[in-house]
Amino acid sequence: MEDASDKKRAARQPAVQRLLARGIYDDPLILDDIVERILADVGPRSIHADLDRCPVGEGHRYRDLAARVFLRAFSGDIDVQMMRSEFGIAGGRGDLELPFHIRAFDKRPLLRDWRHRFNLSSVLVEVKNEQNPAPPDHVRQIESDVRVSPLGNVGFLVCRNGLTLAAQKRLTEVNKKQDVLLLAFNHRELHELPVLSPGHLERYLHRKELRQLQTVA
Repeated sequence: MEDASDKKRAARQPAVQRLLARGIYDDPLILDDIVERILADVGPRSIHADLDRCPVGEGHRYRDLAARVFLRAFSGDIDVQMMRSEFGIAGGRGDLELPFHIRAFDKRPLLRDWRHRFNLSSVLVEVKNEQNPAPPDHVRQIESDVRVSPLGNVGFLVCRNGLTLAAQKRLTEVNKKQDVLLLAFNHRELHELPVLSPGHLERYLHRKELRQLQTVA
């Protein structure tokens, strides 16, 4: 049985085919169609399997999987055409940038709150696919990147095996300043994100922010 998204894709296929026949491949209609097909074909279970199959050390592959996780989790709120990977920032290199559609700030209270508090337009994402828990240097790296970003002061730090205690303390110290927001995600949490509804995702992220503001003993 077709759902609403299936009918929407079917209805626009004639226009998509006309653009392709004319050799036009970068039209927003085509890009939206490609992304919707990817998200329709690649469900949470497939993402979970691909995450678990990705070997430690394959940074680019794990980064791309993290991008898939956040695309599905934010469910159409991310402006895919404006996404970036492997881009220059602060004399270094950023892994991912997730820009939000302007409409997302109207319908998502948490994103609206982050926009007010942290000038959010995009989230910077740093991804570490390493054997050991991440050291404080990884927190300092994303903090530095977020502070110079003109698109807001929110960063996600994805570390396959979590953070060391020293890195957790550093993260708490940064967030307590209230001028930037850094949230850390491990491999298990990447599994959790794709299956959350938009409302549950907001509660999940809000609670994560509260937990990371608490003092690490």
